[in-house]
Amino acid sequence: MWLFDKMLRYRLTLGPLLIAALAAAAAAEAWWVPVGAVVVPLGAILGGWGARETSHLLQQQSFRPDPRWSAMAAALVIASPAVASCPWWMVDSVLALTGGAAAALALTWLRAVLRFRPQGQSTAALLGEVFVVVYVGGMLGALVALRWSGPRPRFDWGVPLLLTTVAVVKSADIGAFTLGRLWGKHPLAPQLSPGKTWEGALGGLAAALAVSWACWQWLLPAAWPGTSCPWAPWMFGGLMFVSGLVGDLLESVLKRDAGQKDSGQSVPGFGGVMDLLDSLLMAAPVSVMFFRVAAGG
Repeated sequence: MWLFDKMLRYRLTLGPLLIAALAAAAAAEAWWVPVGAVVVPLGAILGGWGARETSHLLQQQSFRPDPRWSAMAAALVIASPAVASCPWWMVDSVLALTGGAAAALALTWLRAVLRFRPQGQSTAALLGEVFVVVYVGGMLGALVALRWSGPRPRFDWGVPLLLTTVAVVKSADIGAFTLGRLWGKHPLAPQLSPGKTWEGALGGLAAALAVSWACWQWLLPAAWPGTSCPWAPWMFGGLMFVSGLVGDLLESVLKRDAGQKDSGQSVPGFGGVMDLLDSLLMAAPVSVMFFRVAAGG
């Protein structure tokens, strides 16, 4: 049946290629290059790109964010956890992310003050830029912050925790799309996202739980305290599925309000960069909190 579905066939072909590319980047990050040398540039590029797409979506409404400034500010936030690599700072990556977000927001507000013109829609531009910085920069920055998990100076837990998060969330996406495309009959949110079905959601949940269990068995480092909890993989898989679905639907709100089907056309078969990142944005901070609580702080 799926052989005759061009979109499904395309995604099931491109998906593994993207996963292989991510695995290669993770291998380089873990063994061959300094901590953050792959994750930070990749995150900043994708986040900056996604910030531009989100800015363009908001411009279709009453907000007027500057896409270039939004992209630069979001990239600054995403790169800020790298401060944790500096041995003389001894700053936690999440604290560094918070500081980076505060700096980006302060610069955004200062820019709005300096560029103010009467009746020039400065408030609309400011609100749009603040939203993009927090939504894209802050959320994706949380995913990057995972790289600095574990004992210094190597941060050995970082790559497995980051890969586990991405693998579980994107597996849920693939499972939901596949089952929804093949057997979906009951719409999940018909006015917001007609293609999403309850059957697809069940497929996404099953995929998330299965991949989470596999990651707990073979990917997470044995030294990480959370591996000893038998319920942890099921809790994590469920949380990643729910938060990823919420992130996907939130992006659908932005697209539908803007009258767009996709966030862009930069990724053939998927849409824009934000159509790839949407589920990860909401899942990333949930993952950070889960891993920290499971590890005892």
